[in-house]
Amino acid sequence: MTSVKKFRATVKNIALSACGLGLSLSAFAAFNTAPPTTGAMTSDTYRNLASEMGKTDATPKLTDAWNKMFGTDTNYNLYNSFGTDKAYIKAPDSNDIRTEGQSWGLTVAVMMDKQTEFDKLWRFAAAYQRNTTGSYPGTFAWQVKLDANNQPYKADIGPAPDGELYFAFALLNADARWGSTGSINYYSEAMAVLGALKTYLMVNNMIVFSPSVSNVTDPSYNIPAFYNYFAKRVTAQADKDYWNNAATTSRTFLQNHLSTAPSGLPTFLASPAGGYLSGNLFAGQANPAQYYEYDAWRVALNIAMDAHLTGVQPWQKTAVDKLLTFLKNKNDTDTCYKQKYDAGVAVTTGNYCADVGQKAANAVALLASTNSTNASFFFDQFWTSSFPSGTYRYYGGSLYMLSMLHTTGQFKFYMPSTGSSNTNKILNGTFDSNLTNWTNNATSPAAATFSVVSGQAKASITAAGSTTYGIQFSQATSIVAGKSYKLDFDAKVTEGSSRSIGVNIEKAASPYTQYGTSTHNLTTTLTHFTKTFTAVSASDTGARLVFQLGGNANDVVIDNVVLIQQ
Repeated sequence: MTSVKKFRATVKNIALSACGLGLSLSAFAAFNTAPPTTGAMTSDTYRNLASEMGKTDATPKLTDAWNKMFGTDTNYNLYNSFGTDKAYIKAPDSNDIRTEGQSWGLTVAVMMDKQTEFDKLWRFAAAYQRNTTGSYPGTFAWQVKLDANNQPYKADIGPAPDGELYFAFALLNADARWGSTGSINYYSEAMAVLGALKTYLMVNNMIVFSPSVSNVTDPSYNIPAFYNYFAKRVTAQADKDYWNNAATTSRTFLQNHLSTAPSGLPTFLASPAGGYLSGNLFAGQANPAQYYEYDAWRVALNIAMDAHLTGVQPWQKTAVDKLLTFLKNKNDTDTCYKQKYDAGVAVTTGNYCADVGQKAANAVALLASTNSTNASFFFDQFWTSSFPSGTYRYYGGSLYMLSMLHTTGQFKFYMPSTGSSNTNKILNGTFDSNLTNWTNNATSPAAATFSVVSGQAKASITAAGSTTYGIQFSQATSIVAGKSYKLDFDAKVTEGSSRSIGVNIEKAASPYTQYGTSTHNLTTTLTHFTKTFTAVSASDTGARLVFQLGGNANDVVIDNVVLIQQ
């Protein structure tokens, strides 16, 4: 098998001088030095760093980046049409099409709500990058090129797992935003990618460098927030447990790696436990294992994304602040901080001042930072940069576009029925914050206790009682007369083979006026349920959503509760 390692041409110094200008105190006065401990995946509140830093031009900058990356100006664009219904993201410097770039392009397209471009990119990936035979069916060839007749061929069939991660993530978001009833079943495709990822690219819940180099990992491939999102989107409990465990394993790895790496700089390669490695470990390796270099730039971005989406942990703040402070000090003493470091020492040959992609990733890292001085410096460096042009624009341009989404609050983890601009009226509907915002009660002779098990709410019923309303699990909400609402949730029984539950939107106090009622039959398989209704009575700011669980002693599990006004 040919080498599966991605290589990069040397990234040229296309970025602005790293000295930067500090923002005035008023410009970063709103920067949040206490990153939230409740993640955006739970709160549905996404930080807008641009706004925190006093910027008012986020929308035009984001639009400009999209137009350059996906436009027709050949000095900027990375997106290229192929025939009438396909497209690819090309790296001009190496004249190839990588799963890394293709999956990033898909992610950008779904975040920008660009379904046409998304579908074209996916059709190309499915047709020309996916391996259907060989040792690793269902994975994707990391490198595809075009022959003299402009026909794609696999230059290296080996998978690079970051591509599979972003493929699955993008497809699940596409399913959430647009549904899977059109020409592409996004959800089914995502499940196929996740299946191959688990089978060939994960060992003991840890993502590996490649199937043929499975005793090391690339720290930049560790994206624990993605794993938690996968756990939310799969249906089988065993799969949910698998991906949640993978997230925990990945966080432990990153914590160990950043705490032991010289100067706190992540490296190109590491042991599965996070340990420091050095030198060349296999044939075709692009850089020494201990280098802080192109892939490693993304580690800080991934840690901050995780902190933002799932809630910051103390080690993440420590790691990000240490890394950024080291680079800031290097900038102050060495004119600029560099693209490559070896054990904290700048590499002396082929090294340049920070690339625009490196600056972009460091701006995203501020989502986990507590240091307003660093925030001023690193955000200003990114914001005063532009989407790169020329031969070496692929890597920096891709990271620039992704970072524009992250820093403007537009990089989101969409769930079904929240794909529109409507906000979920239910708080903590995924139970990431235990039973916060939820109320439960049981009226004698009924009896039940409520808890969160494996990220799902569970009603353990010890006495059924004689009525469905004898056991209730509810949350306060509000409705507007004449408006339509859509309720989504997942549920199952854990005892017996089946049972029914009642689900109502009603006035929270006597006379308990009913605004929407439904009955749902549950089995032992976690099933998705949907109910739509129109509030025909008067508006009510004292309404509630209530699951009525009495009249049957079989325990009930509930998850992913979403109520939106359509």
